[in-house]
Amino acid sequence: MDTNKKTNSKKNTVVLEQTVKTLANLNSLIATAIECKTENTFIFHILNHTISYIHYDRAILISANGKKIIGVSGTSRPSKHSLIATSVKSLATSLSAPNTTQIISDDSFVNLPNFWKEYKEKSEGTSLLWIPLILNNTDTNQAHQNNAILIFERWNNRPWKDSDINIIAPIQRNFSNIWRLHRKGIKNNIHKKGRHLLILLLLIISIIFLHSYKISERIVAPCEVAPEDPYSVTTAIDGVIEEVLVHPGQRIEKNSILVELNQDIFNEELTAARQQIKITQSELSRTQAQAVTDLEARGQLATLKNQLKMDNIRLRLAEYKMDKSKILAPNSGVVMMNDPHEWEGKPVMTGERIMLIITPSNNKIKIYLPLDDKIDFPENAMVKVILNTDSATSREAHLTYISDHATVSPKGIPAFLAEAKFDSNVDNIRMGIQGTAVIYGKKVSLGYWLIRRPLAAIRNFIGI
Repeated sequence: MDTNKKTNSKKNTVVLEQTVKTLANLNSLIATAIECKTENTFIFHILNHTISYIHYDRAILISANGKKIIGVSGTSRPSKHSLIATSVKSLATSLSAPNTTQIISDDSFVNLPNFWKEYKEKSEGTSLLWIPLILNNTDTNQAHQNNAILIFERWNNRPWKDSDINIIAPIQRNFSNIWRLHRKGIKNNIHKKGRHLLILLLLIISIIFLHSYKISERIVAPCEVAPEDPYSVTTAIDGVIEEVLVHPGQRIEKNSILVELNQDIFNEELTAARQQIKITQSELSRTQAQAVTDLEARGQLATLKNQLKMDNIRLRLAEYKMDKSKILAPNSGVVMMNDPHEWEGKPVMTGERIMLIITPSNNKIKIYLPLDDKIDFPENAMVKVILNTDSATSREAHLTYISDHATVSPKGIPAFLAEAKFDSNVDNIRMGIQGTAVIYGKKVSLGYWLIRRPLAAIRNFIGI
């Protein structure tokens, strides 16, 4: 029994706290609405701050005759020709009881209009709460012209309930009265001096806050993922490419055949070198036999021996060219090159690079800092990289290098080249992917952080 009493007591306490919080929000909402000096301030307040009292996803304020959208929460310029704009304006002239607070459904119409059917299809899961702000005026026509309709939307199949109409009742009454005051042009000067003092106090607090609050300087610059320490595949001999046996992005193993050069010339050189050795050896044997009795033949022996050495060197050179006509992978990795068909039939020179062999996990980020944004970054400054292919995810990295000299970025813009490394191994990112890098510098005051760029622009303009 004691346990049940304690449990019920806790539940009652929670309910009481929630009730007090709701009443406090209601009181604050109405009090702030009363203090709104202008109609625009009041409109902004009821559209954007009423959510503290009752939850909604979007609020819309329209004129009672449906001719004008007065405001939409979260935007300063509501679209006049969107689906929601057309639909809510049509509601004002189509509902069977437009001056009654209600949850919009098919039963709200005498004859179900086509625009409502289209709106339900395109905004599936959206529920509308219709709240008229009605003025108490003896002139019925004038009152109708000045009336307004507040519409609350809930999305994602979260419907309004009948109990919400009771919850919104005090808001409707108070907002209607305040709306009437603004419609009549009455200026609310309550606590005017107090508001002036409050503004001054807020200004002083803002200045102190801007000076004392520290924030890291940050530079946003374009970047791209590049391989680190790639191995260049080059030709060891002059020749003509016969066939490229790999394609970009292909994973290859060490000693895999990458490129074959045309071997016709190399075969001819090898055949000629072997034939020349046979001729020289035959001539040398014949001369050695004659040298026994012929002094002249004896003098030719040294020349023929040197000739045989030269022929052997030519043979080894021809064999070397034949061996190098097939370019092998120096190590395992991934091929990085342009279109391989562009290389086929193309003559290449010794040392000319054909492709790169990269290790996907061994990568870096190239960052192109604008000339005006090179600041003093701390060692191993933190970098956040947001790639264009995955803009919802930021990857952490640290700065490793900044050039002292300006260069030209791939887009032809002068910039300082910087490099960064990912904090963790990343092997699922393709090389060349571009994105945005945010580099964090030293901490400065928020005020300086806000005025640094404008101040630099002004000084450059006026020359001081």
